[in-house]
This record gives sequence, C-alpha cells and structure tokens, in this order.
Amino acid sequence: MRIWLWPLVAAILNGCAPSAIPARAALIDEIEKNVRLPPDASPLSHYARAYAYAPNRRVRAVYFQPDEPYPEFCKMALEHEQEGAQVSLFCPPPKGMSAGERRWFDNYRFLPSAKDGGCSWITVELDLNTRTIQVRCNGA
Repeated sequence: MRIWLWPLVAAILNGCAPSAIPARAALIDEIEKNVRLPPDASPLSHYARAYAYAPNRRVRAVYFQPDEPYPEFCKMALEHEQEGAQVSLFCPPPKGMSAGERRWFDNYRFLPSAKDGGCSWITVELDLNTRTIQVRCNGA
C-alpha cells in the first residue's frame, strides 16, 4: 500500500510546484498586449506599471504617471515601509518607478496606492480563470 502512495503524493506535490505558476513576465506581457485603456488615459508608455498576484486567481496592476520625486516623502517612506509601495511613488529610481517601467510586487497589498488621480492612476485586473481584463481610472 505504501509503495502506491508515494507516486500519488509526488503527483499531487508536483502540481504545486513553482513551474505550475504562470511566469510573471508572461503575465505582464499578456495584460499589456490585451489591455484597453480608457479614452481619457495617456499612452501605456507614460505609466509606471506595478503588478502582483491578488486573491481569487487574479493579477492586479496599478498604472500611474510618476511625479517628480519628493525627497521628504521618500525619506519617510524608506524609514517606515518594508515592502516599498510608497517608496516606488516618492523616491527617484531605482527604488522609485519611472514612466515605462514594469515591476512585480510580492504582495498586492503593497502596490502603490492613491485615493484620486483620475486616469493618471489606473487599476487593471486580469482574471486568471477567464483571461478577462477589467480596467478603471482611479476616482472614476
């Protein structure tokens, strides 16, 4: 009985291997190839684009148009953040993001965020089950 259990356990564990998770770069490419930005949005190359896996088999992205770095905000963000969400907003590159840059975050909770911004901030979600993409401007 034990001999037959090992192949079953190995097959189950193999399904959980990292190779079963889609490659991040391929997901970013898929989203950027298929995303339709709102009419009020700028061209894709004008946005810094931050991505992360989200609950319910989704990939969440935040597209934002970077401002000039804010030295005081950068200093505070560096002192208080472990994951760097606001660091990516307020600091100059390489810690901060620039227009055209794509970056994967390990946790969607640490994606850059803002309460407003219109189409200078865009939220994008890819449903990994249906491959559908939802797009909305912040504050819209």
